[in-house]
Formats: sequence, structure tokens, C-alpha cells
Amino acid sequence: MELKRKKDASLCKVVLGHQVKTHQKERILMRQDDDKAMFVLFEELQETFRQFEDGFSLTCFFVLIRLFMEFFRIFSLFFNLVKGKPQSVSIINASSYACVTGVLFLAMILSADSVQNNFTTIRRLAMKKAKESIEDLPVPRSEDVTLTGWGIFELKKKLILSTLASLITYGVLLQQLQQ
Repeated sequence: MELKRKKDASLCKVVLGHQVKTHQKERILMRQDDDKAMFVLFEELQETFRQFEDGFSLTCFFVLIRLFMEFFRIFSLFFNLVKGKPQSVSIINASSYACVTGVLFLAMILSADSVQNNFTTIRRLAMKKAKESIEDLPVPRSEDVTLTGWGIFELKKKLILSTLASLITYGVLLQQLQQ
């Protein structure tokens, strides 16, 4: 009876050891499948960004140019007030429109910049995961996805400073010409 218990115990150890090894192999295979699925999703995300850029780039360009032109119009109205032509209704309308235009301009630029930064972080993590992987996984392309206004300018935070510099220059020139 004692011998039978020892055989049963050793048989249980062998079966349990086999089950543990099988479970570990399944976990490794599942992890590799998860890694592959992650890279497939990353490639789909990158392709979605490219399609978004192709589809909305021209629209972003027109919206930003329109907002930029509104800043110029508002400056012109403000300098007409300084010149001595009181147009209080026009100034109130221009001021309120300037606030709305400024908020829309900042929201568009800051959200596009945030999306690009988040995508860069995702790309960096995917590349790090590919290097750490035990299996050869497809390394994501290292190119950054950038959102632009029809390919003419990138929608980044530095566009805000460029816009402010242009508006200040325009304001100084307009003031000099009106004197």
C-alpha cells in the first residue's frame, strides 16, 4: 500500500509538472499573440492617422487661414478705433469674435499637438516592446505621423508663436502706415 502511494504521488508530480509546463508554453504563445495583435493595431492606427491627414489636411488649412485672416480684420478694426473713428458696435463684435476665434485657434492647435505627442509615445512603446520581445516581431516604422495644414505648416505648438509674431508684425506695420 505504501508503495502504491509513492507511485501515485510520483505520477501526480509528473502529471502536475507536465501541466505546469504546458500552461507556461500556452502563456508564452498567448503573450506572443498579444504582441502580434498589438503591432497589428499599431499599424492600423498609423494608417488611420495617414488617412485622417489626407482627408482633413485641406480643411484644417482653410479653417486656420480663415482664423488668421479674422485676426487681421480685428486688428484693422482696433486701429480704426485708435485713429479716432468710434465704431463701438463693430469693436464689441470684433472683440467677441476675437475671443471665439482665439479659443478655436488654440483648441485646434493644442489638440492636434496633443494627438501627435500621444502617437509618438505609443510608437516609442511599440518599438521598445519589439526590442524586448523573444520572437522576431515586426518593428514599427520609425516615421512620425504629423498633422498639417495641406502640407504647408505642421499643427504644432510652435505655430501659435509664429502666428503671434506675424500678428505683432502686422500690427506694428498697420500702426506705422496709419500715422
